[in-house]
Amino acid sequence: MRHMKNSMGIRDEVVAVYLEGDVTYRELELRYGFSRTTIQRWVKAATGPIGRERPVEERPINVRHAEAMAENKRLKEGLRRAELHNKLLNTMIDIAEDRLGVDIRKKPGSKR
Repeated sequence: MRHMKNSMGIRDEVVAVYLEGDVTYRELELRYGFSRTTIQRWVKAATGPIGRERPVEERPINVRHAEAMAENKRLKEGLRRAELHNKLLNTMIDIAEDRLGVDIRKKPGSKR
């Protein structure tokens, strides 16, 4: 079997790739040649059962890295959405101010 050279290294790699969030168990099965159930067991062993994750410091370093990368990706997507939402709201205010001829935004230093 081609994965015998360093099965722990391959195992950690497979788990890390899965935790990055861009690939399914089926795709990993086809890519690495391990069954989906084996890969699922590895992921569960690395992250712990749902609701009772292993402490971060007990997880393999590359699993922690993959989790950090996945979290970074999730946060970037949240930031992108928030920026788009902000842009949409500002555009709506600009249109309303233009059509109504009223200043809607509070000006710096204005009294309440």
